[in-house]
Amino acid sequence: MTTAYNATPRNFMDALDILNGRSQVKIGHNTYMRIEYFEQPDVEIKIRLHNTDVVTFTENDDIILDDGGWQTVTTKERINRYLPSGWKLYQKDFQWFIDTDYGTHKYYEGISLAY
Repeated sequence: MTTAYNATPRNFMDALDILNGRSQVKIGHNTYMRIEYFEQPDVEIKIRLHNTDVVTFTENDDIILDDGGWQTVTTKERINRYLPSGWKLYQKDFQWFIDTDYGTHKYYEGISLAY
């Protein structure tokens, strides 16, 4: 298994560069990044923590977030690590929120945001 520890892709093109033609790389403890091909031209790059794709980058500049039901400190840290610069996932009164360049959004599993 190829590793790229300390790699911090923040969008689809960053992730594609880090993969460098490989289908999967290990980018952290229990964290892997892989590319998935669907019907052409749809391609997604997913960052997986354990068994959950916590961050998905799409070719059309969307980012999809999913905690898999695990709203833990580790899950939040991994999502934050790979969010676009200036974005932040945080918790307030037991609810998660995402600050982006264009406002604050209430988090829900599978939320898709343009970057």
